[in-house]
This record gives sequence, structure tokens and C-alpha cells, in this order.
Amino acid sequence: MEVRLRDGRVDDAETCGSICYEAFKAISDQHNFPPDFPNSKVTVELVSFLLSRGDVYSVVAEVDGRVLSPEPSRDKRGKPRTRPERRCAGSFE
Repeated sequence: MEVRLRDGRVDDAETCGSICYEAFKAISDQHNFPPDFPNSKVTVELVSFLLSRGDVYSVVAEVDGRVLSPEPSRDKRGKPRTRPERRCAGSFE
């Protein structure tokens, strides 16, 4: 599996916006806070706006032309971890 880093594009907004929504929702759920965004449509629109701007730096990681979506870290029993795990930058395992 070869991971390629490239500039983010507006056509990445659907995938990246969904990743953004799920990430913020997971954090809110974990801490019993109200969500930052009401739904993924809002984050897709926000990410689309950001990706369309020339003054915003963005990068996505992709494999075989598909944007990578992070998998939740799991413990030895296969359950999602409740605390973030420190990983080396560039580790996609």
C-alpha cells in the first residue's frame, strides 16, 4: 500500500467533511458535550469552502486514488479506545 500526500481539492469535500464530522462527533460523544456541528452536511459545506480558498493550505492522504479515512484505534480486545493513542506522524496502520 503506497500512501500519497497531495493538495486537497474541492472534490475532496464530501469525504473530508464526513471525516471531520465523525471526528468531532466522537469527541463530543465521549465527553457528553453537544456536537459542534448538527450534521455532516454542515461540515461538508465548511470543508468545501475551505478547500476552495487559495489562502488555506490543505493536504490529503490517499491510496489508490481514494482519500484515507482514519480507523479508530482499538485495544487488545478489539474495542475502540476511549483515549487517543499517540502515533508517529505518517503511521497509517
